[in-house]
Amino acid sequence: MSPLSAPFSLLLLLLAFCSGQRTPPQLPEKIILGYPTNNECDQKVISAVQNGVNVVVWFAVVITYNATSGLPEIQSGPNYACVGEMVKEIRGMGLQTVHMVSIGGWGVAHPETINTPAQVYKALDDWNMNVVANPAIGFNGFDGFDWDIEGVNDLSSPDNTFTPACLDLMGQVSQMAKQNGYLVSLVPPASYLDPTTSAFDRYLNHTYEQWVKVGVDFTYHSRNAYAYVLAKYGQTPGQMGTVDTFDFITIQLYETYSLAAYYLDAENESLLNYLTSFVTTLYNGWTVDFSSDPELNFPSQTVTVPASKLVIGLANAWAATVNGVVLILPSNLGPAHQALAAKAMEPRGYAYWTIADEGEQPNSNGVPLYMATGLNDFLCVRSSANCASYQISTQ
Repeated sequence: MSPLSAPFSLLLLLLAFCSGQRTPPQLPEKIILGYPTNNECDQKVISAVQNGVNVVVWFAVVITYNATSGLPEIQSGPNYACVGEMVKEIRGMGLQTVHMVSIGGWGVAHPETINTPAQVYKALDDWNMNVVANPAIGFNGFDGFDWDIEGVNDLSSPDNTFTPACLDLMGQVSQMAKQNGYLVSLVPPASYLDPTTSAFDRYLNHTYEQWVKVGVDFTYHSRNAYAYVLAKYGQTPGQMGTVDTFDFITIQLYETYSLAAYYLDAENESLLNYLTSFVTTLYNGWTVDFSSDPELNFPSQTVTVPASKLVIGLANAWAATVNGVVLILPSNLGPAHQALAAKAMEPRGYAYWTIADEGEQPNSNGVPLYMATGLNDFLCVRSSANCASYQISTQ
């Protein structure tokens, strides 16, 4: 358990008891997070949970504006009735699992900011409690919200720029959710929270010079856009003191033509060296030049992501067929994780996109890839013979 977890959970439980708000779930000590794709609610989710996944982030909802009512509206998302039945089945197996819902995704319009953050939070909470929840089967709705606001394919679209209002809405809604007993997480593509540079702006149409030098002109990267949300809204005041707003931060190393892909695939850097540098830099912090954007009126400062909050986002087998997406196999990740653990620098866990691709073959050798099982082999979230043998072999 991370140093903040126990007192933080106790604080929220006390707040819940005093105010009648929802009781926050206990976030697992080690996280294996899986994303079902939109409308995926089937046995693959159950199997992934049995094999190691203990945080399921269902994909995904959109925050829009209803011109008739003048209020925010929550649209899209998975089949809530099916999600409720899945939660019931998983609970019946005695498997500790947190269920959250993603907001946004690639190619999706950014949240409407016509309404106030308070109105947007109320819409999310009302939707979760009155549309999603099914008290008859013991399903109280999603445990939290996972911010995944990204860009779109059309470079000229306004959704390839974050407005100050959108970033502030993300942060303020997160604080309100935290105050009311929800888990909250961020899942930035790697360039959206990039510890290798102090550069900052709100545009999502940048390139990485490393890739340009080898002939790849991929123009869909950010310059630390999520760093503003983390820096300005990373703490939430409450009746019993200030707590961290974001329970964990999942950084998508599988972003197309990410720096991870460049150094691991193009430069053939060792996975251990890359992850050690990456995790260490996040932990030590890096200065982000927020003052370069006068619209934000926010000072430049150091941003940090401690290992206890860090979840590393991985691709599943599909990455083998997509140029510029790094595929990190659990069999290679395990030794690197153990080496980081020996330095007390291991991440909180790992996430993968998507559960739908479990069992697919990433190469021609015909061996299917099961991310949940492979990650569990060294994180030991669920008991397994492989977990025991791995621990013995690495001691």
